[in-house]
Amino acid sequence: MANEEIMTTATEEVNASTEATVEAAAVNENANNAQQENAVSVTAAAVNKAVTAARRRNARIVAIDEDGRKAATQRDEKRATLLELIESKKAHKILTGTMEGVEILDQGGKQLVVAVLHNGPFKVFIPLDECIKMPATPAGRDPIEYASYVLSLRLGSEIDYIVAGIEEEKRLVYASRTAAMLKKRRHYFFVTDRRQRHRIEEGDIVEARVVATARAAIVVEVCGVEAPIKVADLDWARIQDAKLAFTVGDRVMCKVMNIEKNSKESTVHLTLSRKETIENPYIIAMQDYNEGCKYVGTVSMVSPSGVFVHLAAGVDVLCNYPTSGANPQRGSRVTVRITTKVPDQDRIFGVITHVGNIIGG
Repeated sequence: MANEEIMTTATEEVNASTEATVEAAAVNENANNAQQENAVSVTAAAVNKAVTAARRRNARIVAIDEDGRKAATQRDEKRATLLELIESKKAHKILTGTMEGVEILDQGGKQLVVAVLHNGPFKVFIPLDECIKMPATPAGRDPIEYASYVLSLRLGSEIDYIVAGIEEEKRLVYASRTAAMLKKRRHYFFVTDRRQRHRIEEGDIVEARVVATARAAIVVEVCGVEAPIKVADLDWARIQDAKLAFTVGDRVMCKVMNIEKNSKESTVHLTLSRKETIENPYIIAMQDYNEGCKYVGTVSMVSPSGVFVHLAAGVDVLCNYPTSGANPQRGSRVTVRITTKVPDQDRIFGVITHVGNIIGG
């Protein structure tokens, strides 16, 4: 762009500020010389700033290679993102992002809880009812505060969404996770191939996203279906707190143990097991560990039934509480003597003979 055109563009951009300055000077007839000089300098600064911005926008781009540039500018990336968002809105294309935040919006005096994601320079809002199925609000809890709390437990989770609306100037996008989940659910559980097989059937091993964790279970999402996996089905070893073993945002492999489907409502209920995707360590442990011998391990769980000690082979030995001394806590290093092995029940029993260090005791 020629210098004259740049100056013209810059001048137009500061017309409003220049006119405001002139009007202010006319109203204030008693302005002293110092104030007038300051007004002139402010106007000059605004012009210079606008000229710089105009030149930056219209600067030539020179590529290293003769056949064209490989790197993208910020404007290129914004345009590509916008086209992707428009395609999602028009063609119901599924996009994927990470839940980064939870906000409470004021919509005409009504509070709306939303999940927040980002897609390039665009901020994506997913309303609560378009994101998850909320449990009933406990008595005495504020519904908005409770909804915000429940949604915040999923921060960091990987989710799919379909764009419902775009405000380009504000860089805001409104989307639906439930619409994306429904589309995926129909595709993987209700559509069949030439052999009349569904894309996911009982017995299949599938990749799942961890979307929430609790002490006794984790919640995963498999191709549009959310399902809990109880702590007993997560691993052959004893897990006392699933929140310490798994993190929202993880991906895990699970075996589909059972599928219940309702074709009219396009709903699916899954029973999953992560443990069934892992080789049973007790098969080998029954040969490697001998009754009457001592082995070192780490306390993995403390329960009313006793102390579970995790050994190197990936198995747990259930021991009674020591008859003397302090009780070892989870994480303590101990020595156990194997007393009994029950192969058909995958159980090994023993007694703690020595406590090397007590964590938290």
